This record gives sequence, C-alpha cells and structure tokens, in this order.
Amino acid sequence: MDLASPEIKLLGFCVLLLALAGAISASVAFLREKGAGPRIMLAGSILSLVGMIPQALAQFIDYHANKGYEPLELPQIVYFTFWNWLPTASALVFAVGLLMTAFQRRGLSKRIAELESILSAHEMAGKK
Repeated sequence: MDLASPEIKLLGFCVLLLALAGAISASVAFLREKGAGPRIMLAGSILSLVGMIPQALAQFIDYHANKGYEPLELPQIVYFTFWNWLPTASALVFAVGLLMTAFQRRGLSKRIAELESILSAHEMAGKK
C-alpha cells in the first residue's frame, strides 16, 4: 500500500471534506442561539473550506496526471504560504467560536441552576 498514491491522497481529502461538512452543519445548528460564537464557528468552517480549494486543485491535477494524462504545471499560487496556513488558522477560529458557545452555555446552565434553587427555596418556605 503506497501512502503517497493519488488514491490515498484523494481519500484523505474526502475525509477532510466530510469533517468540514460536519463542522459547518454544527455551526448552522447553533446559529439560532444568541451570541457571536456560532457565527465565528461558521466563519472558521467556511474559511477552512476556502483554504482547501488549492489543495483540491493540486489533488485533482495530481490524480489525473498519474492516470495517463499529460502532467499539468500547477500555478505558483498553489504552493504559496497563504494557502498552507489558512485551513489551520481557520480551524483555530472555529475552535474559538466553539469555546465561546461552550462558555455561554455553561453560564446559562449555572443561571438555570441558581433559579431552580431559588424556586425550590420559595416552595419550601411556602410549605411551612
């Protein structure tokens, strides 16, 4: 099994694309909540998807170049540093949005617990 073969690279790209689809769908599911967290998550997911376009182009050309087609020259922009760090940086943006959403939910659950304890204290005082 050759891990550098175009088929394995294509499979890895498809798995990454599936993971991004999951991240985008999670972001969309959280959009009805208040706060900036879900919007930041969605922005990070979409930026990561945009950053994968040159990688997908390289995989497509590599796949077809090794299948008997004439090898094509990739534009220099594909190897430009921007396209290499954009998916990683946007994954960090997604993580920040996820943390913001988690902290907001944690604060909300603490507030609900406080209100439930106040309510139970009033019920106990009413029974006496």
